[in-house]
Amino acid sequence: IENSYYPDLKAQHQSTIGLRSTRLLNSVRIPKSGSSALSVTARALSGCHPDGYPCCKFPGDPVGSCPRKDLMCSLVTGCTDHRPDYDGDEAVITTLRDPVSRSVSAFFYHYPHTSVKHGESHTWEKFVENVQSPRFRNILTKMLIGSYAYVGFDEVKHTVPRAKARLCSIAWFGLSEMPVSSSMMLYETPQFRKLLPNPVAFGLQASDATAAEHAAEEKDG
Repeated sequence: IENSYYPDLKAQHQSTIGLRSTRLLNSVRIPKSGSSALSVTARALSGCHPDGYPCCKFPGDPVGSCPRKDLMCSLVTGCTDHRPDYDGDEAVITTLRDPVSRSVSAFFYHYPHTSVKHGESHTWEKFVENVQSPRFRNILTKMLIGSYAYVGFDEVKHTVPRAKARLCSIAWFGLSEMPVSSSMMLYETPQFRKLLPNPVAFGLQASDATAAEHAAEEKDG
């Protein structure tokens, strides 16, 4: 067993300690920081199928962003939404992004990730209003401490030292600006070192066998 490699966390747990928990992984999805790609990786690590898709609830928000009805993964805490939950003992993973780039990307996305609502213009005044709003300030800090991404910023509760302490305690975090290097480091992390690397974690298509399986499923469906 010591030298064995497993296709995913589910197989690893079943082969070593037995599948004792209904949750294998905790995904902290920082909005506009590669959170959809993170959920693709989380599903792949945990062994949820079909492979190569993010967690999402059909038809998605915005509508049409979720392509299938079978993409939720009960093995992953936080597989959707931006509400972190650190109460379990499963390994925590997340991805980070340059704060300026993240803020600009969120501003031009859709509500509730921005203060700009449908039909309104993305003006400079709106951008200044957005970045100064307690709701949209310090998203990463708030989520690392355990708050919903868009809760009002609390200077007493949402402190940088507390956020740093959390970041140092989690199993792995990737950088959205360095996706391949981050995924390589993922498979060097103790919790995931015995897993076979999955192509989707590197932004590649699912394996041929899995792709063929999906094609057959869609044909039968």
